[in-house]
Amino acid sequence: MLIQIHNFLRGSLQVDIRGAAIERFLNLCAIHGVAFWDIQTLDADHFTAWVSAGGYFALRPYARKTGCRVRVSRKKGLPFAVRSMTRRWALWLSVLLCAAVVFCLSGFVWTIEVQGCRQITQREMLQLLHQAGLRTGTRRSTLNIRELRNAVMLQTDKLSYFTVNFKGTQAVVRVWEKRNQETKPEVPGPCDVVSDLTGIVLELRVRTGQALVKVGDTLQAGDRIATGVIVNQNDETEQTLLHAEAEADVRTWYTLKTVVPAELQTLSYAEPPEKSLSLLLGQRRFPLKIIEKPALSCYDKKIDIHVLQLQDNFRWPIALVEEQTTRCAVDPGEVDREALAEVLEQRMITRLRETAPEAELVRSSFRLEKTSGGAWLGVLEAELVETTGKEVPIG
Repeated sequence: MLIQIHNFLRGSLQVDIRGAAIERFLNLCAIHGVAFWDIQTLDADHFTAWVSAGGYFALRPYARKTGCRVRVSRKKGLPFAVRSMTRRWALWLSVLLCAAVVFCLSGFVWTIEVQGCRQITQREMLQLLHQAGLRTGTRRSTLNIRELRNAVMLQTDKLSYFTVNFKGTQAVVRVWEKRNQETKPEVPGPCDVVSDLTGIVLELRVRTGQALVKVGDTLQAGDRIATGVIVNQNDETEQTLLHAEAEADVRTWYTLKTVVPAELQTLSYAEPPEKSLSLLLGQRRFPLKIIEKPALSCYDKKIDIHVLQLQDNFRWPIALVEEQTTRCAVDPGEVDREALAEVLEQRMITRLRETAPEAELVRSSFRLEKTSGGAWLGVLEAELVETTGKEVPIG
């Protein structure tokens, strides 16, 4: 096995030798160290044998001296394989181009792996890194880790530190999150309970402290509901300070207004959509149309981006953008009053519930009227029942 490997590395040839002085030729070769193997005798003056590439050049003077004719019938080994491959310029050119492409692409980040996420999700971390400049297809030489870390840390308060290490074309982000420090319960101090709403008291619940209002009283924002200052009935100069706890159910009223233009515009599509394609390389966009059409005054556009992505954290910076543009015409129309009133009422009630999610809606009334400017004015008057009670330190 070792001899075969040795012969392959140095190269070997199968020679066809003819001549009247074959024995003398072989003796000269043996004296001067030219080795043959796999000798096959075909005739008295004719045989074939294998010889190394160096031995072939050494035996040529002895062949001329003895009058033997030497002809090469086969060649094998590494030197001959390399020599035959050097003539294939297209193969070597493609190898050089592949090597250049691999060398160029190895300077970019193609995969991003985030480790150590518990409170913050990997998707959130990848979005923060993307905003800071670390994304798939980013050249490593343009990244400043210190500036990247500062930009990410300013965007979130869930991280205490993170590192970015590169393993070839992969960026490994190791995250250390802030620990949730258990806050010690604060010892409640003396305080009063005030109202942050304006309305009429429907129900009052005082757990500690002294009530200052009763059911049916009108409260303004900032009025005290209960106090933690308890005066001794026998000695008015003696006071006891408590942490007052109380809350009141208050009936409140709200008025919401919304203005909507009276003119209605509808779009009519006169022509079928026109499709156009463009190539997105990194952050640059290249249209695939040679002739660009002039811009339209009124149009409807739908854009679909097809990204070349192998997995969640591996995305090539190449995308195909498909646009469908439809020419539109604007037609004037009339607003349906009943439909507009129904939509506005639902939206305003939804907005009111979002403002006070824990309140109970008792009743509401809605009206739609025309303003002096010709617009539609929607007015919603609602009555709610809300709970109020805000603790304020005494003094």
